Amino acid sequence: MQPLLPLKRSRIFLSAQFGRISGTALGWMFILLLCGAPAAGQGSLRLAGQVYDLHDGSPLPGAVVQLRNTIYGVSCDAEGRFYLENVPPGRYRLMVTLLGYGSAEQDVLVREDTPVQLAIGLEAV
Repeated sequence: MQPLLPLKRSRIFLSAQFGRISGTALGWMFILLLCGAPAAGQGSLRLAGQVYDLHDGSPLPGAVVQLRNTIYGVSCDAEGRFYLENVPPGRYRLMVTLLGYGSAEQDVLVREDTPVQLAIGLEAV
């Protein structure tokens, strides 16, 4: 094995130290992010629920849930669940559609720091 020059040792040492420092800093940032996430989410307004078949109660994945005349809309997941985050307070008209089913509409009131939970049934056509 060849002896390393002092300059090379310095580079390796600095590189190793830099790696440990950045890894430590990254670890602390991750911990702070996790600790701060619940606090950040407390002020957001959430509208959530599930869309299901009226006849057999099965979930309807892919149903589209929209707040009319807004930019807020989402598709349901595999369990028929939907989540709309950061919805401003106010009155909205919620519309749910899915190919092969009739649409449903419902008035929704979103208030400050009060999550809204809905269950919406659709009838097959």
